[in-house]
Amino acid sequence: MTSQNFAQIIGLKDDADISVAGTRFIENVREYITFVENNPPEEGIEKEKTEVTVLYQSFFPYSVEWAKNEREKRENEENHPEALGLKDKGSAAVGDLQNNLIEFALCYMRIHWVIGLINAEMMKTPEPDEKDVEWTGETGVLLGKYRKQRKQLLAANETLSTCNDLLETINPQRAAVEKCAVDLMGEELANKTLSPYRSGLRTGNFEKARKALASAVKAKKKFAFDKKKMAQKEDTMKAAGEAYIAFLEEHQDILRASDDKLYLKPSEVSVLKHAHDRELEKKEEFIKKYFRPFLNHQVKTLKYLRKKLLVLGSLESLMTLYIRMMRGIAEPMPDIKTVRLYESEVIEHVTYLLGGQFQEVKNIESRIEEILQEFNISVHDYEAVKE
Repeated sequence: MTSQNFAQIIGLKDDADISVAGTRFIENVREYITFVENNPPEEGIEKEKTEVTVLYQSFFPYSVEWAKNEREKRENEENHPEALGLKDKGSAAVGDLQNNLIEFALCYMRIHWVIGLINAEMMKTPEPDEKDVEWTGETGVLLGKYRKQRKQLLAANETLSTCNDLLETINPQRAAVEKCAVDLMGEELANKTLSPYRSGLRTGNFEKARKALASAVKAKKKFAFDKKKMAQKEDTMKAAGEAYIAFLEEHQDILRASDDKLYLKPSEVSVLKHAHDRELEKKEEFIKKYFRPFLNHQVKTLKYLRKKLLVLGSLESLMTLYIRMMRGIAEPMPDIKTVRLYESEVIEHVTYLLGGQFQEVKNIESRIEEILQEFNISVHDYEAVKE
């Protein structure tokens, strides 16, 4: 893009003074920022970032060409002896200052974009029923904890559902072992006899379970049966028990609980899942209750970050600083007063910013990204629990 084209794009004559061009240029940048806040694209602002970057990268050559033309027009005018060194310092800093001005503007635009996203979400979200709901630091910690716990509970319940489905398929064999033992020995003796068998299964010691099952099948029976019926029940107990042991052994990784014990029957899983559901309900009520206060807090945080960013200067004041630096490079400084003013108000200020202050932009960008991720997680969780 030529300087002439750039001037035409921002609505100026190609011979416009750099201050006029700078003012109109910043108005264009502000239009992008206003747009992304009032019409925040959910997919991101890469397009707008590219367009603002191109706008800056077009203005800077325009300013350099303006400075070149000014020097040529006024090459016969004298400079104070100390002016040349300051002009060299200014020229050496131009590239770094330009890059940092672009980063500053993009960071400023990103803050407004995320504010716009959150405001748009709040417009879709009803106020909490409790008018005295307030956000505190402790609330934020608890909300983060509950989100994490909710995710863990959902994952655990998914595993429990799988466990339940598996145990339902083998439960007839488990029940058959128990029933045959009771029929053959009576309830009290059956429980005592099957205790080592159950213990082996619970701990995943399948060799122990197989030996205990064999002992239980051969154990002395309390009741007198005709031999044929007793043999049938013993055969059923043995076959069902072996099938049950083999099934648990095959699926032990899925059926293993957090205490390293195995789930043995569907009712155990159902009890735990029911407890999880009660906990989930509490977590989800909290997430719903504090969703809007959380969004309000995020907007306040972003406005605080914007305030920190503006410690470096505003879009306008930083552009004014850049233009003053370019004027000092381009225009003669005939007296010591002009030299000292340029040194103290421009060169030293630019040196100060480039010496470390602009690093704060990257820190703020990192925090904005964290807020955006927290916002996306919050919206996802809220959408999942609000029905």
